[in-house]
Amino acid sequence: MNVYVEGSVVRLTGAFTDPTNANAAVDPTAVTLTVGQGGPTAPAATTYTYGTGNEIVKDGVGDYHADVDTTGWTAGTWWYRWNGTGAAQAVAQGAFGVEGTKP
Repeated sequence: MNVYVEGSVVRLTGAFTDPTNANAAVDPTAVTLTVGQGGPTAPAATTYTYGTGNEIVKDGVGDYHADVDTTGWTAGTWWYRWNGTGAAQAVAQGAFGVEGTKP
């Protein structure tokens, strides 16, 4: 798992393919990215939607990324989940760590 210092910008990438067509790249009808931290006292998760705002960028057919700013984030493990619906239903998820800054 990659670990970043609080205040870093983390690039999260999502790729969508069609398993019925030799895993050719395909665009879902809708793409969302949710980022959060587990646990009962964790801050609320944030969901970004492609086409609403500029957080998710389309790099090519089926390829997306988001640059997430960790300024002010709580140290610990953070998870993310890419979700594609409609024309390409798929989910990919992962995690990364954020550590506090040191003087």
